[in-house]
Amino acid sequence: GGGGGGGGGVATSSLPTNTMPEEPQADYDQGCLDLAEQLAESGDAITVSEAQQLWEEVGENPDERKTQTIEHVIEKFPCSDEAVGFFFSKLQKAKQAKCKKNRFLVIAETLEKRCNGHALLAILAVGAAGVAWLVSKLFINQFQ
Repeated sequence: GGGGGGGGGVATSSLPTNTMPEEPQADYDQGCLDLAEQLAESGDAITVSEAQQLWEEVGENPDERKTQTIEHVIEKFPCSDEAVGFFFSKLQKAKQAKCKKNRFLVIAETLEKRCNGHALLAILAVGAAGVAWLVSKLFINQFQ
């Protein structure tokens, strides 16, 4: 008696090697992100004058995509306190113009995550709705 041999399978699905970025950047303004990366290359925190350059990149009345880009920059890159304050005052004006008050809470949460010491800046940035939120957060933290 004899045994049968098995056939060897050839891997045909070799995909074209398009190096895709790990996170989709379609939601962000690429020019602004590129500039932020250049500024952060030095290893120093982004200064307030560099923050102004970044804001000029998105324009004085940025759309939702561009404001999200700035928020992403604040989260992803080290920024000085002054730069963060500058960004948030600008974001507040941009968002007020669009009457998206609920987004202010997102800003406050982002700020608080970044550094608890920024609570005062967060209050300045978010107005009354954020004040109520921050006060409740602070009191909850105190009594835990």
